[in-house]
Amino acid sequence: PWFTIQKTCRLIGISYRSSAMAFYVKKKWLHPVKKPIEGGNHWTWLFFKSDIDAFLMDDPRAKRALWLGRTKKQNNLAAGKAVLALRVWILQCPICNKRVRIYVHPRITGAEVKKLFIKKYNISGKCSHKSVCFIKKELKPYVIRKSAFLESKQDIKYTSGGWKD
Repeated sequence: PWFTIQKTCRLIGISYRSSAMAFYVKKKWLHPVKKPIEGGNHWTWLFFKSDIDAFLMDDPRAKRALWLGRTKKQNNLAAGKAVLALRVWILQCPICNKRVRIYVHPRITGAEVKKLFIKKYNISGKCSHKSVCFIKKELKPYVIRKSAFLESKQDIKYTSGGWKD
């Protein structure tokens, strides 16, 4: 049996409107057949079920998922590039008017730095800081959209060690 491009997109878990199918054909992960449509100069792509099954059995997207599961920082470190680990902010304490150097995670913005500094070091109107402070904040983890890689979300789970059955 053969399927149209719309049905094939549904079977492999991608949107028909995305450019992913063109990418898969270009990479030769899928092998479509061009078929003319009756009554004009129109044509369509058809995909055989055996090609779709072979694609899903040895899904090349899962190999790319390991790279996608890592953050940009981890990928740059693995490539031997320098990575920004801490960002330095200088803030004037609202109570004692002294300048304080604050080291925080690069994803924390200036407004958040001030809010966290006041919450941590200006408790009940008293200063408890030094000239250099380190502020730690729990950041939300990077979310991986793995629904495109899985038939069922319960079949495979991503852990820090990689994809697990």
